[in-house]
Amino acid sequence: MLDPNYTSNISIGVSVKITLLSDQTENTGVVKEILSPLDHHPMGIKVMLDDSSIGRVIEILVPENKQSLKILEKLKQTESDKLEFKASLLTPLESVEDIMIQYKLKTKLEYDSFILKIKKNIIHSCMKTIAAFANTDGGTLIIGVEDRSNKIIGLKNDFQYVINNDADGFLIELKNQIKSYFRSTGILAYLPIMEIICIDGKDICHIEVNPSIEAFTLSEELDTKSGKLLIQKFFVRISNSSEEFTAKDFYEKHWVNHKIKYFTNS
Repeated sequence: MLDPNYTSNISIGVSVKITLLSDQTENTGVVKEILSPLDHHPMGIKVMLDDSSIGRVIEILVPENKQSLKILEKLKQTESDKLEFKASLLTPLESVEDIMIQYKLKTKLEYDSFILKIKKNIIHSCMKTIAAFANTDGGTLIIGVEDRSNKIIGLKNDFQYVINNDADGFLIELKNQIKSYFRSTGILAYLPIMEIICIDGKDICHIEVNPSIEAFTLSEELDTKSGKLLIQKFFVRISNSSEEFTAKDFYEKHWVNHKIKYFTNS
């Protein structure tokens, strides 16, 4: 059930059950106006119903949308060849203080340098999953969920580093990172769903990846003595992990079977 303590789970026109402020009795109806100024209230969000009664929501009576229900079902599953959870896209979840203590960082300069390196690793991990899904049988990537416990973390930390600090800014950043790592917009044709869904007051990112009919590689820059070298890496989904293949093994051992499976039906 949707949590009635979060404004983000309630909208005008939604059927709810409330506790009336006037006499603490219960009433049901359709939300006419949301009166709570904050996104969260532990006693329930204050609303006005279509009959002008005012109270705090104790239950949202309409079912969650179908997409949310599908995601909730996936959160009950473990990672597999077609399902992956990532806690974040851009940032480590630990606090500044915890990171500095854990990695013995003494100055802000050291911290900023460390975060830049970690950020690249975190982004790469998500991009690697997208590439592996596309190059294999497709799959679902959910960002904002801890992979071992399936606990919803949300995207609050990531929102700090995107335009306008919100869901739209996150999706813009996601698309920009995809274009950068794949050096192409072609991969976007195989991502029919990239959306932010709010569950229990926390935003998560749901990405669906279709199996591709073209091989996708991740572009990575390596620092060498003669300058930066751009290399292409191949990834394939095997069980619950995204494995790197050499170009030879990818084309000779994997892609030939992939072509038979998907190209003949394209």
